[in-house]
Amino acid sequence: MAISRRRTCDLKTCEGLIEAYCKIPGGEYHTLQEGVLGLGLCVCSAPGRKVAVIREIPLNEWTSMHTVRFYEKMPEKYRREIEKCG
Repeated sequence: MAISRRRTCDLKTCEGLIEAYCKIPGGEYHTLQEGVLGLGLCVCSAPGRKVAVIREIPLNEWTSMHTVRFYEKMPEKYRREIEKCG
């Protein structure tokens, strides 16, 4: 279902991606799991765009990185989580 491999990004790049999705009319941003040093697990979607899943990966006690993966449509497990959270 994924259309791209995971890409590693820093926090500032991920925040820019989230901001870009939120500026699109109908764009949505959902935090499914809070992060410790960064964003945790987030899903961004917008009409006519791919769904972006951002995941924080801790490297050690002081550092983490983020991976971004794009999907053609919303994966079912994330859709269920978003509906469950309200």
